[in-house]
Amino acid sequence: MKKLSILLLAVYSMLLGACSSNTPTQTVKKALDALVDNNYETYVRSFYVEDKSDPQKVEDDIQDLVRMIERNLENHEDEKVKSYEILKEEQSRTGKYARVTYKTKNFEDKETESNFYLIKDDDGNWKIVMFGTEKLMED
Repeated sequence: MKKLSILLLAVYSMLLGACSSNTPTQTVKKALDALVDNNYETYVRSFYVEDKSDPQKVEDDIQDLVRMIERNLENHEDEKVKSYEILKEEQSRTGKYARVTYKTKNFEDKETESNFYLIKDDDGNWKIVMFGTEKLMED
C-alpha cells in the first residue's frame, strides 16, 4: 500500500508539472489568447516589469499601454490577430531567459513569424521582455 501511495504521488507530481502554466510557452499562449480575444489588459500584464517600487505608477503605465493598443487597433480591425501557432521554445544557456517563436495570422490572413523573449520575474513566473533581443539568449 505504501508503494502504491508513493507511485500515485509521483504520477500526480508529474501530471501537475506537465500542466503547469509557468512555462515560457504557456506564458506566450496566455498573452496571445488575450490578444485574439481583444483582452489587452491581460496581454499587457504578461510583460515583465523590472521596477515595481511604485505600484501606482506600474498600474498607470499598464493602463496607458492598454489604451494605446486599443487606440492603435481601433481603425485597423483587419490587423488584429485572428489566430496563432507556437513554433518552438528555446532557453538560454543559463535558463534565465527563453525565446518562444510563434506565427500569427491576422484578419487579412497575413501570416507573421515573430519571437517573444522571456525572463523569470522575482516570483519565479515567466514574463515577456517588452524589448527583448537575441542578445538575451547568449546569457
